[in-house]
Amino acid sequence: MEETNVIQSENITADAKKHFSRIGLRLFFGVIIMHAVSIGTALLCAKIWPQITENTTLALVVSYIPMLFVGYPAMYLLLKPLPAVAPGNGKLGAKWFFMFFLMTYGCMVVANLIGTLVGVIIEQVFPGTVASTNDVQGILMEGNMFVTFLFAVVCAPILEELIFRKLLVDRTLVYGEGVAIVFSGLVFGLFHGNLTQFVYAFVIGVLFALVYARTGKIYITICLHMILNFIGGILGVLLIRKLGAEDLFNSLGDMDDLELMAQALQTHGRSLLIFALYALVLYAMVFAGIILLIVNRKALTPRPGRLQIPKGQRFMTVIGNLGMVLFLVLMIFVIVSEMVGLNI
Repeated sequence: MEETNVIQSENITADAKKHFSRIGLRLFFGVIIMHAVSIGTALLCAKIWPQITENTTLALVVSYIPMLFVGYPAMYLLLKPLPAVAPGNGKLGAKWFFMFFLMTYGCMVVANLIGTLVGVIIEQVFPGTVASTNDVQGILMEGNMFVTFLFAVVCAPILEELIFRKLLVDRTLVYGEGVAIVFSGLVFGLFHGNLTQFVYAFVIGVLFALVYARTGKIYITICLHMILNFIGGILGVLLIRKLGAEDLFNSLGDMDDLELMAQALQTHGRSLLIFALYALVLYAMVFAGIILLIVNRKALTPRPGRLQIPKGQRFMTVIGNLGMVLFLVLMIFVIVSEMVGLNI
């Protein structure tokens, strides 16, 4: 009887390794297609219209439209044929929806701080690298708000949830919620191609994947994602623009120019107070989210799947295969290239 169980475990592990390798290969080719169409379109537009790179909004449109109409559909078509299982069919009331949002937001902010700290350490160890910042904030501050809202709050959450939650979770949930949600978070984090974003995107991906695995309703995580992107990126910029305090925050970012900073503070004291109150509310949300996560940790414990990969073999089964190794090497190359300024 024991020998039969061992053989069954070995068969499950071998089949799982092949399955994750197929997923990895499709992710590998999907990312190549995404970057190829994005870079190709950007180069073509820059050749035809060189001034396009000087406009943040146009540069965003040129890089995102090819991914929207070619990259994401290609990734979807690559992953769709793989075998899948249906997720849970639980309910998520308004109370738990709000609690999940707070937990996700709190974890995102803490993870962002950790990612930034790690980036600063890397910059100190390897001078010349840029690991503690990303281009997102610059795009938000300089770009057209309607276009940024359309891409960041509408398009990105829908497409990313369909691919990194629905497709990936459905195709890995058979091995348990733990495997599925960590795998979804890992791929989602790496997909951002930036060290700082990787850390908080991984955490967000794990929590969103758990919500989807339990409820089976992708529109819930899409809504959570939209709200998170709006509050985490758009709302603060809108407030700064509404207060007319762009120069204040630009001066705060330049700590060497004390005279300019003092002048901006004197001119925009009221705006700074309002933004300080806004920041206080956000940090209260962070505190509440972390407390909720601690209190509800048992309810969030991953459930086992129909097929169990033996403990001690899960990492090598999920990651130690040809497809996933190729995907990981590619994404690490993209992240390192961004850190040294190649911007692949």
